[in-house]
Amino acid sequence: MKKQLLILLSLLMVLALSTCMCPSSGGGGDDDYDGYDGYDGGDDDNDTYYDDDFGDDDNTYDDDTYDDDTYDDDTYDDDTYDDDTYDDDTYDDDTYDDDTYDDDEAPVLSDGGWDPTTTILGEFEGYDEPYYYSALFWSVCDLDNDLLGGQVFVYVSGTTDPFLTGDLYWADLNNPPDSDLGNAGDCGSPVQTGINILFAPQSNPTQAPPGTYCCDIEASDDLGNISNLLTNLCVTHDP
Repeated sequence: MKKQLLILLSLLMVLALSTCMCPSSGGGGDDDYDGYDGYDGGDDDNDTYYDDDFGDDDNTYDDDTYDDDTYDDDTYDDDTYDDDTYDDDTYDDDTYDDDTYDDDEAPVLSDGGWDPTTTILGEFEGYDEPYYYSALFWSVCDLDNDLLGGQVFVYVSGTTDPFLTGDLYWADLNNPPDSDLGNAGDCGSPVQTGINILFAPQSNPTQAPPGTYCCDIEASDDLGNISNLLTNLCVTHDP
């Protein structure tokens, strides 16, 4: 059966779990329509120094259209690192181009589960008696590598009701170097993380009624991009 579990987060034990578990330039010319070389605003000339001509082949920091400038803000060119639309830039923030590592990537969650799959007694700093607990774990990667401003959402399975009390942030779980969530950009080698969840004290083992508890996990990054959903991660409490 599925139950909502109000739990206590032990961030100290989360850390223990994590360890276990420039520019080019060219010469000006005399082909200006206005008769002046360099720094002018004439049309269709061949100036090279920071001008604002339309349709020329300047290469340094200008704002021409249809040219091959570098580091400017042109449209339909082939610049790198600018902010154009429909071009083939890399690492920029364009729409509909073939950028790599832009800022639209959501976190990817995988390999979730509980360890152990049935709660056991353990001692935790700050608590005066042993508690029944299990560790909820999962792995994550994020191509933009901007997890730490984001949040982790743990729901009662099949709902959006909270499984945990309180908010859980990636920064709470960050434990470099063993679980370095600030360096999670490689989806070929996702980072494993997790948290110990306390069910009931030894003196009152049915504080959390015996049974099976299932949850789903979703997460966001610093820009609010939402991950995939890990579903039906279940643990048994049978004191």
